[in-house]
Amino acid sequence: MQLWRSSLAIEWQDAESDFDLDLEFEFEKMINNLFTMSPAIWAAIIAGLIALPLLIHLINLVRHKTVEWAAMEFLLKSHKKNRNWVWLKQLILMLSRVAAFLLALFMLSQVGCEEDRIAALLGGRSTHHYVLLDDSFSMSDRDNEGSAFDRARSTLSMIVDRARSRQNQRFTLVRYSQPAQSVENASADHSVGDIDNELVDNLFQQRIEDAKAQLSVSNFAATLDESAQSVAHLVKQRVDQNAIVYLISDFRAKDWVASSPAQSALEEIREAGGAIELIHCAPAQHANLAITNLVPSGSVRVAESPLMMQVDVTNFSETVAEKIQIKIEALPYPDSTATSPADAVATPEDLPAVFVEEILPGETQTRYFPIYFRSVGKHAVKAELANDAIEADNVRHCVVEIASNVNVLIVDEADQIHGGYLALALSPNLMTGIRPEIRTKDFLRDNDETILRKFDAIIVCDIDQLDESAVRHLENYVQQGGGLAFFLGPRASIPFYNAALYKSGEGIFPVQLREKYDVPEQLENPVPDIAPREHPIFAPVIGLKNSLLDLVQVKSVITPTLEWLTEPPAQANVIATVRGDEKIPLAVAGRFGEGNTMAFLTTAGPVWNNWMRNATFPPILLLLEDFLASGHYRDATNMVGDSLTIEKDSRQVASDVTVLIPGVDGERQEFPIQLKPVADEPGILRGALGEIAGARFHDSTAHSGIYDVWFRQLDATRSVDRIAMNVDCSESEISLAKRARVLTLLEKANPVLVDWDQFNPEPKQKPASSLNRLFLLLLIGLLVGEQVLAYSASYHK
Repeated sequence: MQLWRSSLAIEWQDAESDFDLDLEFEFEKMINNLFTMSPAIWAAIIAGLIALPLLIHLINLVRHKTVEWAAMEFLLKSHKKNRNWVWLKQLILMLSRVAAFLLALFMLSQVGCEEDRIAALLGGRSTHHYVLLDDSFSMSDRDNEGSAFDRARSTLSMIVDRARSRQNQRFTLVRYSQPAQSVENASADHSVGDIDNELVDNLFQQRIEDAKAQLSVSNFAATLDESAQSVAHLVKQRVDQNAIVYLISDFRAKDWVASSPAQSALEEIREAGGAIELIHCAPAQHANLAITNLVPSGSVRVAESPLMMQVDVTNFSETVAEKIQIKIEALPYPDSTATSPADAVATPEDLPAVFVEEILPGETQTRYFPIYFRSVGKHAVKAELANDAIEADNVRHCVVEIASNVNVLIVDEADQIHGGYLALALSPNLMTGIRPEIRTKDFLRDNDETILRKFDAIIVCDIDQLDESAVRHLENYVQQGGGLAFFLGPRASIPFYNAALYKSGEGIFPVQLREKYDVPEQLENPVPDIAPREHPIFAPVIGLKNSLLDLVQVKSVITPTLEWLTEPPAQANVIATVRGDEKIPLAVAGRFGEGNTMAFLTTAGPVWNNWMRNATFPPILLLLEDFLASGHYRDATNMVGDSLTIEKDSRQVASDVTVLIPGVDGERQEFPIQLKPVADEPGILRGALGEIAGARFHDSTAHSGIYDVWFRQLDATRSVDRIAMNVDCSESEISLAKRARVLTLLEKANPVLVDWDQFNPEPKQKPASSLNRLFLLLLIGLLVGEQVLAYSASYHK
């Protein structure tokens, strides 16, 4: 029995406690919503306030008065005589009391502000807190106490606490990198940012904590420009709100060099009456190294043949960096026979590390290393530094397409007096991976650039002239990145080369020819016949005192015209001369469209020289092929956040595509894409990864790494395209902007600049009302007059 009573008492106490909590919550909710009620409720309150003095006044009029003396007849006559004047004073007294209520109400509701719309139906102007949060990857700058972004999140909570301490506050959070809509589409009625125009109430604390849990530093090199323009547009539209705009950033020097669209937007916010606060979250600059480049340095990309890679490391610090180790990793082509893309994970292969002894502040050091792939396919290479202040720029990726062989077209006459030597030098014993193919000039006439594109380079040997269609096919081939070299000889028609190929400096041949020149024999003090200059193809012999190239004898060349020697085209570059004579060029490099060209003014075979019998001929010819093919291999630089266009032939692949996207901690996510036919291009399927209207950065391409695009072939097999995405290393420059510089650039915006740990001053807000002072003076005068009038109209003087 006693146990039952105890249990009943506990349940009664719990019920009573729950009732008190519910009552307290409802009361607090009623108080919080007091100033956010509907216009109908406000109209009822105002009517009640106006009726209150009227009711009090009428009650006083009907109240009975006791008269204790006898001269009643005299008093009644006097009352009738002065009744109108008494009623007039009573009416004025009543109106003055109503006016006092209205003036006090107008002051509290801030009537008189710009376009206040009667202060939002007398509900008072709200204050809107706009937070622009920098989430570019420089905000990951870390020290022992945390990162700049950690400090930014803490500041975000303090701003919310400030808003919660006041009534009628609203909140908007916009990240620098978020794919927000453009300024033209932004409006007061459309959502902008992670949190947009939400009321700060008791439930908002949980809302901001949930949002903070989702916030992280991006891989983007985002700037303030677009976010500031969007917020400025909204501030100018929401004229019934007081705006406070907070910029939470690390304020790097590169972002505050000159005027920018963001500065203009902040000035517009200030002109609209908004206050601006700058919150600095990076207390100091730390040491930072970044891998700024990773590309193949060679163009002969064949299986079972070494390929040289180039890696660049930049020191963005103010101190010298020493003993840097670059970890190299190969990511082979995935197994396309796997049942699903997720199962086709290639095993990374660690390669010997690359060392850099020292990098001075602001300096970039370049290193070369070989890489070797046994199979064909699109293989990936990864370079990585040890962790420092910023981790995002310590890794860089590159995709290299390795083929079974490289095709080179050699165009010669039927006797192949020159082509045979070139083919032997390019592929001795088929060891280089280069497959030369010798054809006559008719091949150029009968095949357009679509067929020629399978050749990395084309070498034309001592051709007299070409058909007009052959010239057009070569021009289109080089225009699109193909490499073309000419060796001249006794068959070359000088008028044809000048008219059809040189074309006054606008054609694919870089030299205007004059005549054949026989090089005289040297009897005394001989000098080398070939004098090379700094150029990649002469790398094996540059700087050597006793080079085998010195033994080459040149008998004849074709010299350029005096006009060309005086003023050569801008794209022409002499890279070798005969005996150092500037008037007798031997080799001239040129450029046409996206491709490289080269003109040797002597023969490739043993007609005008004996170079092909010299040991330097094969390596220089291999480097020539590498130089010519460099335009054919245009290694795309894709930045994180860019939209990736995917295009395929509908006769080869199905329209459904799966993309493996790198994520956090190496996890990969499958992302399906549906390719669609292109209306004006029959047979073409096209789609895009990360294409969002009005967005600068895209969530689906938000991480650096290798993106594997899996296609389903119509023959039931699979194929894979690989794309490397890297961070924009302009964000790696983390030197801090001087405070005076920032405040000078934003002088018209008149901001307040504080450190994150000093964020406590009251914000500068727009004046509550331009009529408040006048209302106050009128109210004081009205109250004084009301007291005098009340005394004059009183029966109890």
